[in-house]
Amino acid sequence: LAGMLLVDEAVGTADDIDAGSAVIAIPVPTSQIPVGDLETGDEVVLLRTISDAEATEAQTIGSGTVFSVQEDDDDAASDIRVSVIVAETLAAQVANAVSQDQIYVFKTPTG
Repeated sequence: LAGMLLVDEAVGTADDIDAGSAVIAIPVPTSQIPVGDLETGDEVVLLRTISDAEATEAQTIGSGTVFSVQEDDDDAASDIRVSVIVAETLAAQVANAVSQDQIYVFKTPTG
């Protein structure tokens, strides 16, 4: 997105957030951006990755909708900031996973 003009459809607005929803910013390493990139309105599943050696799979936190996607203009190797609309009841779990660097964003086939 660096050096590109954004159109209104590329960024969500406060009107796009329903009551009972929250917007959570998730840093996603450029190497983990889903194939086909992420765009406003894409449906995603949020997974909590477990660092425990015995854990064989990630835990599903829930699903959400991409609110906005923003790259850092200064460093192409840095994280992409993906803001996701989630149910307010999931916000604390998502924020906790983000703070522990245990989150993965999975784009659904319909997203």
